[in-house]
Amino acid sequence: MFLVEEINVNVTDIDGKEYIELDTVEVKGSKYVYLVSTNDDKDFLINKIVLDNGKEYYESLESNEEFQIVLLNFIKKNKSVINEL
Repeated sequence: MFLVEEINVNVTDIDGKEYIELDTVEVKGSKYVYLVSTNDDKDFLINKIVLDNGKEYYESLESNEEFQIVLLNFIKKNKSVINEL
């Protein structure tokens, strides 16, 4: 018998694909989100969360350097989970 735990997840549509919000981190005062496709766990995005008129929106990262810095922060935050894989 398995215990099933119900969790709430945020799902968003980006360019016709559904992505699940897996995690967020804050880097240098900005908030970032790690999104993974509902159909392919190798298809992921990292976007910046911006506030406009009180609503949160996803924005593409400005550079590869920004991507690398934010990805490193996600890895550091989830190091114990990654080590279990």
